Order: sequence, then structure tokens, then C-alpha cells
Amino acid sequence: MDKSETVMTAMQNWLSFAAFTLSGVAFEGARYGNVIVPQDDNEPEHPAD
Repeated sequence: MDKSETVMTAMQNWLSFAAFTLSGVAFEGARYGNVIVPQDDNEPEHPAD
């Protein structure tokens, strides 16, 4: 395995890890955001985007 292949593999591993982490954070935020953020009574409630 030469250097460029190693770099590409490391890059792919990092990107998939980063994407997994970000999607996990976004999912948790969407799940808990409605509980943590107080709703304004004057506004109609919208479903989570």
C-alpha cells in the first residue's frame, strides 16, 4: 500500500466517522430539541424539520 492509498483510506474513514457523528448529533438534537426549547404559546406548533 503506497502513501496516497493510505491517505485516501484515512480520509474515507475520517469522513464516514464525521458524517456518522454529525448525523447522530443532529438526530439527538431533533429528538430532544422540542423538550429543551420552550414553545411560544402564541405560535402554532410545527412538526420538527
